This record gives sequence, structure tokens and C-alpha cells, in this order.
Amino acid sequence: MSSPATAPDKETLKLLLPLRYDGKTVIECDRFLSQLRIYWLINMSLTTIELKVQVALSLLDGDARAWATPYFAQLASVQMGVQGVTTPFRDEAAFTAAFKARFGNLDDEAAAQVELAKLCADKSVREKRTAAEFSALFKGPADRSGYGDLELRDKYLSGIPSHVYRKIELETFTTWRAAEKRATEVEQILDISRAHWPELNNFFSARGRGHGGARGGAPQSHGASASINAAVGKGDFPGSCFGCGKQGYRHFECPNCKDKPYTKRADARATVASGSTQAATSAPIASSSASTSTASAKSDSSELADLIAQMKSMREELEHYRALKEESF
Repeated sequence: MSSPATAPDKETLKLLLPLRYDGKTVIECDRFLSQLRIYWLINMSLTTIELKVQVALSLLDGDARAWATPYFAQLASVQMGVQGVTTPFRDEAAFTAAFKARFGNLDDEAAAQVELAKLCADKSVREKRTAAEFSALFKGPADRSGYGDLELRDKYLSGIPSHVYRKIELETFTTWRAAEKRATEVEQILDISRAHWPELNNFFSARGRGHGGARGGAPQSHGASASINAAVGKGDFPGSCFGCGKQGYRHFECPNCKDKPYTKRADARATVASGSTQAATSAPIASSSASTSTASAKSDSSELADLIAQMKSMREELEHYRALKEESF
């Protein structure tokens, strides 16, 4: 003769308690009812339908709890013995039927649309995941959502990392799949570019040391010039060297000037001095007051030429920087 089954302890009952349900999806509705039937069967202390329903309603959240609120009030009235109030459900099958009538016919498209909205609105995670990771999360709900191509495209673009979106925001896509393909390509290009940043940092630091020497009156670094030439290239410069005037060369790559000791101020003053000497040999000396005014004019012209030389150098630096940024992308 078999011994009677012993009731499970409280710890076991806690483990068997159904997961809470918020009334959002059909899948979770079916799971909740399955777990609830097992719990009703195992928990021997639930001897009445009122106790069983009370436990079930206590596990509901969100929309499901709003549906359960009137039944909570009805059960409370029954327990208090209020006249004219009856039990909301006569048995377990009646509760299950009412529950499935409310939550068993949820539109799966609506659930997918809610999932997409949450996925695209999560800005805190947006910058931490890659475009490929976002695409993997986006595909499932996108296929079930019922949205059209343009709606899905807009939602996809709103959820990819911002540094990728900035590169493709002016491009036109007809489907989210086309946007995904382009975003993946751009992300790969950016990853390759980011891998080369250490090389560019070394180049800029060498270039900075070279210009620092020029400002202090020392020759410009030949190694820095070589790295700049390799990064930018020769032959496309439309201007001319402002040291000797050679067409098609910047000053630092000009074969006439790049190996000569150089400072901007000395170069500018040499140019002005050369023009002043020619003027002096062709014109007679007038007076000491004229000499004084000529010397003053020389000083002003020297300062102006110095400023012009500095402006040309700054313009060249900006051109180098733009070229490097375009090549890095």
C-alpha cells in the first residue's frame, strides 16, 4: 500500500510560483496559464476556487492587473459576506476561459511594434552596440510588426550608433535592409580608419615638433617633412613655394628650399631687403630725412611680409589636415 504524497514545503512552492504577467503578449499568456495550472495542482493549501483565483490575480502587472482589479473587489466582498455578491468564477476552467478571452487573442503585430519602439528608444544602449548588433535585434520584431518599408527604414536609422548615422544621413534608402547594408559597410570603414589612428598620431606629433623648431628659428625636421609627403603626396598643389616661387610645390617639399635653414621672419625680411636694395641703386639719395622715412617704411613692409608668410603657412597646414581627414575616411 503506497503512502500518501506529502505536500511540498514553502521553498519548493516559491520555486513553482508562476512568472508574473503584464498582459503584453500571447506567448507569455499561454506560459502563465500553464505554470498556474501546475501551481494549483501542487499547492494543497489552495482548497477553494476563491483562493486559487486570488493567487492568480496577485501575480498580474500592468494591463493584466487593470483587468484583474474588479475581480479583486468582488472576491473581497465575497470574503466579507456581502449579500448579493457571488464568486467571480465557479471553477478553474471558468477562470482560464475568461483569462484567455482577454489576453489569448492579442495582436502579435502590436506586440512587435511595442518591442521595436523600446529597442529604438533605448538611447543609453544605442552608442554601446554596433550597427550589426542592432540589426540582429531589429530583424525579428521588424518581420512581425506589419510596418511598411519606409516606416521600418526610419526606425532602423533612428536606432543605429550616431557616428554611423552621421555618415549616411544624406543618403537615400527605400528599405531598412538597404540602410542596414550601407550602415554595415560604413561601420567597417570606420573600424579600419580607427585602427590607423596611432599612425596618424605619430605623424602629427612629428609634424608638431618640426613646426616648433621653425618658430624657434631652427631648421624644420626632415623626418616630419618626409612623413607629410608620404601622407599627402606631391604633384597636386595648385600654388607655388612662397620661399622661392617654384610652381607646384609647397615650401616644405620644395627642392630649392626644404634643406635650407629657415625661419619665416628671416625669409620675409630677406625678400623685403632685396626689393629695397634694388630701389636704392636706381634712385638718388635725397636727404637724411628721406633715409629715415625709408627705414621706417622698410620696417612696416617687413612686418607686413612676415604676416603674409605666416598666413600662407597656416593655409598650407589646413590643406594638409583636410587631405588627411579625407584619406582616413
